[in-house]
Amino acid sequence: MTRIALVLATIVSLLTVTPAAAQKQAVVEEGKLVRVRITQPVSSNGSRRTTKAVVDRDVVQNGKVLIRKGTPVKLKVYREKSEGWGAGGEVKIYARSTKAVDGTKIPLRGRIKEIGARNDEMLIVVIIGAILILPLLILGFFIEGEPAVVEEDTVLKARVDEETPIQLPVPQS
Repeated sequence: MTRIALVLATIVSLLTVTPAAAQKQAVVEEGKLVRVRITQPVSSNGSRRTTKAVVDRDVVQNGKVLIRKGTPVKLKVYREKSEGWGAGGEVKIYARSTKAVDGTKIPLRGRIKEIGARNDEMLIVVIIGAILILPLLILGFFIEGEPAVVEEDTVLKARVDEETPIQLPVPQS
């Protein structure tokens, strides 16, 4: 009797196809290159706290797509506005994470940094003027450099920050 139950249980388990059985495991290796495309311009003088980005190309390993082109990428944006004495603004954008084909979070590391141009010409005029007339020295506090801008379609090269196992769908035959 137990033998019949064991045979029936084996047959049922072979006939039952679970989603996990229809998938193959893969590993997104640490250090794997992920090209990230910034899809909105970012300025050091802007007020938007976030910006949008997507994976620029499929991330492929052994002929299998691990991360699809167009997958959203989470970013962290830091801005420093242009300051007095001719200093330019600064923008730093850090790639934080994206998702694999199965929805697994893939941590990323990588950044892009832009620094706005200094406004040295106007600053020199103020300093020379200040030598002649001391109150003009105060004007130096109001001379700003150019804002830093990361243009739309800029590509940031990020790397996978840690080895991450994922599930690949097995093609239906």
